[in-house]
Amino acid sequence: MIERVSDSGEYDNNKNKINRRDFLKFAGAIGIGIISAPLVGSMSRFTPIYYNHPASSNSQSQGQNNNDNNGLVRTAEATTTSSNDKNGFRYVQPVPSFKLTYSNETWTFTKNFRSDGSMRCDFKDRIRNSVFIGGYFKVKGPDSEEVSAKLNGGPHTSSSPENTYADTMDVGITNFLGTKSRVRWEKTHPNYSSSIAPSSSYLPVGDVRNKWRGYCGLKVNLDDNRDGKPDRVALIGMVDVGGLNSTTMKPVNNWKVTYRRIFTPSEIALKSIWRPYVATIDKPELAQTSLRVDEQSQSEWQSSNPPYKYVTCKQVTATKI
Repeated sequence: MIERVSDSGEYDNNKNKINRRDFLKFAGAIGIGIISAPLVGSMSRFTPIYYNHPASSNSQSQGQNNNDNNGLVRTAEATTTSSNDKNGFRYVQPVPSFKLTYSNETWTFTKNFRSDGSMRCDFKDRIRNSVFIGGYFKVKGPDSEEVSAKLNGGPHTSSSPENTYADTMDVGITNFLGTKSRVRWEKTHPNYSSSIAPSSSYLPVGDVRNKWRGYCGLKVNLDDNRDGKPDRVALIGMVDVGGLNSTTMKPVNNWKVTYRRIFTPSEIALKSIWRPYVATIDKPELAQTSLRVDEQSQSEWQSSNPPYKYVTCKQVTATKI
């Protein structure tokens, strides 16, 4: 039976809720560590909320490599407790007139690293109506190749009717030359709309190849008129042009906006705008958020020293200020 999904993105399973005291007793008994962050909502946010997804021969759950975690979906009030997450990844604030709060963080993803050179970090743990996804990569390839974020979507398969589940906001964060960004709609896989240019950006950001650089994409529902319902969508792409500190290998957090545009609903050619389409047809387990880089070496990405670090996905809430 499919569990219902609330507007906050959490699965509704009242019979399994526990109170704070019971949870702390449980955590102490099995040795779970809890991050230092204020409680947000019920204690159920600290419990693992994952579907079991069958892995293909080229997909596996992420383990170590600077993304290690115990499987918990962690919660943090980023704007009030810290500027960065546990790996030093900045909680960015790229939406003018809005304050972003981050929660429901995870560093566990499916390593969908394909033999055709398409490397995909797929997060499938929950519905996030507004979402941040990011990571640090050392890429190589042609000028026109890009790092992209697949947001608010479902699976990307050509079989029918599953091909209609894609319904994705596709943000091209930057090409490898560091000169271009774009957004496309993928209502049905693999049919993309024409590219939509940003309304503002700080391009160019320099050639990103053969050096550590940070990338992130955001889809943020905005309540611009403060009536309690979203009426705009911000799509953002950013690059940390400072990359990783050569000594500490921690993020420098010199973030530049490469794509920013605020969309009205009429401008978005998808079946669902405020939340993933699959959640509206009682298939929330098919929702996914992904980072994708093509023209890469599968063997390098599967090695013990792969060209990615600190890959993460987080829920975002926007408050007008």
